[in-house]
Amino acid sequence: MICPQAEQYPKLNSQNLKQLFRLWNQEYPLEATFQQIEELEEYLAHLQSPEHYLFFSDTKELKAWFCVFERNGLPWFAMIVDRNKQGLGWGSEILKRAQEKYEILNGWAVDHNQYQKSDGSLYPSPLGFYEKLGFRKTKQRFDQGQLSVCHIIWP
Repeated sequence: MICPQAEQYPKLNSQNLKQLFRLWNQEYPLEATFQQIEELEEYLAHLQSPEHYLFFSDTKELKAWFCVFERNGLPWFAMIVDRNKQGLGWGSEILKRAQEKYEILNGWAVDHNQYQKSDGSLYPSPLGFYEKLGFRKTKQRFDQGQLSVCHIIWP
């Protein structure tokens, strides 16, 4: 097993939320970060029927988050993997587990390398990673403010 078994939550407790806030702001593009933890809470509160899967290190630090939720009657997902676990198979294993459970998965992905993370490092587009796992890019886009992403779907 590359990454640990997930701990599943319908709703995150305050400790999990704090760790997710840190991970979110560390790994997502600066344009998608939250200034206050309450903004993240509000985002999560609007997700329909969320299932949060948390992956912790041996020291109980959150290293990956995967969430499946319903939008327009279809399953959608969001995922973050800590940069120190990227390239080690964590993301692939998490998605393969989800693909065993769900018949379809929808998501949004940045499809260019023009964004930076909060520490100034480049946010690499995950599109190629998703395509290797059978996702395909559609023509649908979501543009909100300075953030532009493409729709991906599996299978």
